Amino acid sequence: MNATVVGLALSAAILHASWNAFLRTGADRLWTVTVMSFSSTAAAIVLALFHPLPAAAAWPYVVLSAVLQVGYSVFLVAAYRYGELGQVYPIVRGSVPLLVALGGFLLAGQRLAAPELIGVALVACGIMGLSVGRGRASVTSILYALATGVIIAAYATVDAIGVRVAGDSAAYTAWVLLIYGALLPAAFVGLRGRLIVDLRAPETRKALS
Repeated sequence: MNATVVGLALSAAILHASWNAFLRTGADRLWTVTVMSFSSTAAAIVLALFHPLPAAAAWPYVVLSAVLQVGYSVFLVAAYRYGELGQVYPIVRGSVPLLVALGGFLLAGQRLAAPELIGVALVACGIMGLSVGRGRASVTSILYALATGVIIAAYATVDAIGVRVAGDSAAYTAWVLLIYGALLPAAFVGLRGRLIVDLRAPETRKALS
């Protein structure tokens, strides 16, 4: 693994952790994550314009991935309603490697060697261990965090298969984000009744940035 790959992986981890920290501090977290999706939708529109449509066989994966990511957003918000960032985030992220390995085995027939399984288990336990010693986490927050991890593993597995079928990773990503960007506001309206966005408000500008 070269330095570029390591650097990109670390950058993605930092950005993801920062995104979760920002989401955790929001007054209405579901509203925050919904407004945040507008930026990715705008980028996806531009990306979709410069790439052909994914292969027909990839569309079930595109739609399923978008639906799962809406579920991820809703469950993550619920997890932060009942638990602290230092408790929820390690459980969510730590459970994913194990669940992805399980999903790869069940759905794609991918088998890991014993050393690889041990490595995955050590990484997962190490990350989840960061939640220990930060006060007693509620059972509800743990269950929501684990459910969020299951959803992340599910869409990661779906995407791994879908990208191969699509033949164009950029087109696949663009359409997943476009459908997600349409479904998440619809889910917000279904749960809250209406979505109000004041573009002049500091909270809106912060969520969009």
